[in-house]
Amino acid sequence: MTEIEALINLLQDEDPQIAIIAMEKLLSNQMFVKNQLKELQESPDPCIRTRVHQMESIITRKNQLEAFTERVKDNKIELWEDLIFLNKIIDKSLKTETITKSFQVLDEKIPRKQMTTLEIAAFMREQSFSCPNEDILDPGLFLIYEVLECSLGNPLLLCIIARQVAMKHQKRLTIVLHKGRHCLVSDESSFIDPQNGWSVTKLKQNAKVYPCTNRDILLTVISQLYLSALIEGQLRIIAFLSKMMAALSNTTVSEFPYPVGENSNI
Repeated sequence: MTEIEALINLLQDEDPQIAIIAMEKLLSNQMFVKNQLKELQESPDPCIRTRVHQMESIITRKNQLEAFTERVKDNKIELWEDLIFLNKIIDKSLKTETITKSFQVLDEKIPRKQMTTLEIAAFMREQSFSCPNEDILDPGLFLIYEVLECSLGNPLLLCIIARQVAMKHQKRLTIVLHKGRHCLVSDESSFIDPQNGWSVTKLKQNAKVYPCTNRDILLTVISQLYLSALIEGQLRIIAFLSKMMAALSNTTVSEFPYPVGENSNI
């Protein structure tokens, strides 16, 4: 029996830790991944088919992370798609189509006419999008699908959704940081504050606002999800988000503090 055959047999082990070690060793063998992994999809053993599906998911996420890293290097951040990707990292069972459909449901409620800034704010208010008064570290407040489904989210996620709605009407809204919270500013200097019931006021000439780039926004969302994962001890998510933050920050994971830095076992 070859080493590969022995590892394939271990995929059936009742101890999940042994099966995980076997999967890790198999995935590190490029010849196995290239020549044998796909064939095992047809295995008569349901346990092996399940493990194969898990390995394929790991490869897919790895490839997506590499593609994300390359895009970031070229400063080509696709915010909406990257937020969907983030949501799928946290919830492995979630599909892109499910998240896309959730926004389509909201999109169908948008009046089919040119919307003003006031009308966009009113629409978001009518759809009950609001900020929580407590439990601000709940990761669901920073995940696009959960916010779309529950209409409850961090102000930054609410701004992202409102901006996406505005884009449907060829209207540009800029996400800004003002006095420690995220708001929106229109080209006509209208100021939308989702944390204040989607109030719309005229931006004062001397008001200090910081326009947020897509890199800023994505790094903020990932940082919040990272903190939540750290509190919950979710090592898989911590390791994945660390790589994304490192790419966005132009640094390396080895420079991160425990539990992901040089002295980490992750």
